[in-house]
Amino acid sequence: MNALLLIAHGSRRTASNNEVILLAERIQNLKSGEFDIVLPAFLEITEPDIATGAERCVELGAKLVTVIPYFLSAGRHVVEDIPDALKRTQDRFPGVRFELKPHIGAIEAMADMVLNVARSTNSRYGYAAGGRLICRSKASIGVDNANHKPSQYRMFRQLGQ
Repeated sequence: MNALLLIAHGSRRTASNNEVILLAERIQNLKSGEFDIVLPAFLEITEPDIATGAERCVELGAKLVTVIPYFLSAGRHVVEDIPDALKRTQDRFPGVRFELKPHIGAIEAMADMVLNVARSTNSRYGYAAGGRLICRSKASIGVDNANHKPSQYRMFRQLGQ
């Protein structure tokens, strides 16, 4: 049996975690025949964590678990934390193969997906159909020289202007 384990960061915001759960369900419903099991797992903050998600795949009979980091860039979580967690998991289940794939942001199709979203007329989030996305900040966007960190900024939606 083959499993797909989709690993996201995890959030205190339940709706964000639910998006990942829904994505795993959508992938499962595609019934591509490649994966008998599709489950989400989270690196931190919420459950199931990586170990629990992997264990559930094994309990359901997976002999191969394909792991996809649902991250846009190769930060510390992608480069260190996820591989370390999978190494510990692999040690617990020596008869199961865990295959780590590149993070979502590294796939070639990402540029096309970003352009498709930019070209979309879908107004689900209110950024189209008369709305403008405005960026406001106390400091200019860029680097805050006092703290040597990227400046904080907020995005506001202004409709009808």
